[in-house]
This record gives sequence, C-alpha cells and structure tokens, in this order.
Amino acid sequence: MGSDLQNKIKALINARKVAGVTSGSIVDMQENARQAGLYAARIRGSHGALYVRVGGDDNQWNPSSSGYADYRVYAQGSGWSVWVGLPGNPSVVTAAHHAAFPIPRYKQASRQRAPF
Repeated sequence: MGSDLQNKIKALINARKVAGVTSGSIVDMQENARQAGLYAARIRGSHGALYVRVGGDDNQWNPSSSGYADYRVYAQGSGWSVWVGLPGNPSVVTAAHHAAFPIPRYKQASRQRAPF
C-alpha cells in the first residue's frame, strides 16, 4: 500500500481543504444512494462542496445522480470516490500548505520547576 495509500490520503486532505469543509460543515445525505444500498453525501464547505460515495461504483451513484453539476474526481479507490465541486469547475488545485509544527525541545524532568 505504501505510497499509493499516502497519495490517496493526501488527495482526501486536499479535497477537504479546497472545498473549505470543516467539522461544522452541513452534510446532506443522498437518499437515492441509500435506497441503492450505498452511502453518499454532499458536504457543504465554505468554498464549494465535497461529494462522497462509499460502496458500489460510479455507475451506481455519482454527484450527477442527485442532480449536482460542476464537480471533479479528487480521490478514489476500490468501492469509494470523492469529488469536489467548485464554482466554475476548475481543474484540480492544491490547497496551501501550512508551516510544520515546531519540534519541542526535550527538558529533563529533574531540571523543571513545579508550576505550583
């Protein structure tokens, strides 16, 4: 799995960032997918939408199955796909990267002063 799995995880993270999806984003379950025995949802982000399908394949459900347009595949694997819908349907873009967290310096406990 190695680099293939890493690339899929990076693509999923990128899709979430590009669409502006957060933990507070609204999730719209897709009833037509549920009736077909699949899980599918539209997650509304601040920049666009994220469409997710778990189970089946693109012939059984994709965003157009629910009437959505202007989306692109961002990541997919065996039995799942993720699409991003952005205004104007631009080609796949990469979200800005944040600086890495600083590496904390190790301090021996015996040299620490109690906080009380």
